[in-house]
This record gives sequence, C-alpha cells and structure tokens, in this order.
Amino acid sequence: MPNSTFVIDTNVLISAIVFRSENPRKVIERCFSSGRVMLSEQVEKEYRDKLLDDKFDIFISKESRKKILALLLNNCRQVEPTKVLQASRDIDDNKFLELALATKATCIITGDKDQLVLHPFENIPILTPKEFLDKY
Repeated sequence: MPNSTFVIDTNVLISAIVFRSENPRKVIERCFSSGRVMLSEQVEKEYRDKLLDDKFDIFISKESRKKILALLLNNCRQVEPTKVLQASRDIDDNKFLELALATKATCIITGDKDQLVLHPFENIPILTPKEFLDKY
C-alpha cells in the first residue's frame, strides 16, 4: 500500500482528535503509515474551521487541536483539483470528491451518509472508518 492515496473527511478527523474514537484514530494512523493523505486548499480550510471551532473547547484545548492539526497538515500532500463537481446532495462534500478524483485516491474515508451513498464514486471506494480498517 505504499503508493496509496487517501482522502479523509473532516468528520473522521473530529472523531479521532476531539472525541478520541478508536476506529477514526486507527484510520488516521494507518493512512499516514501506509500511504499519503491528500489535501486541497478547500479541504484544509474546512479542517481548520471545523476542528478549531470553540464548541470543542470542552473536550480538548484549542491549543492542542492546533498542534495536532499542524502536525497532520505538514504530513499531507497538497493538490488542487481542476474539475468542479456537483455530485453530492450536500454541496459541501463535493470538495472531497473533487480531491479524490484529482489524486486518483485509493479511497475516501468518511462517516457522512451523503458521501457514503455515492460508493463507489468514479471507481473510488467511499468507506466508513470500520470498512477502511477491515479492508486495509
């Protein structure tokens, strides 16, 4: 799997970092240890905006979230998609599909039903964290 590329939805990051959920944490570890996590400007902005929201301060300090996020982002590969899609019923999810398509991602990992119903998208599997761990 060393040439694998992964797109991780924001909900997986939040589950791993804020709520310390076991499967999402394992997903992130496995993605970074066995391939490359892909990132676009839009995805990075969503990661920052959502992960650093004040509502999560009661679970983990903003400073800790900033440090974890910086570590993650420094280890991602930045790619800017050139194709604009209108594939998801939630328009905010299109950025993940665009990134996956642009990078020929091995898969998208998400807990978002609006993306999961598209599985597979353009031959790219869209998997829950559990499905990802079972397969990879």
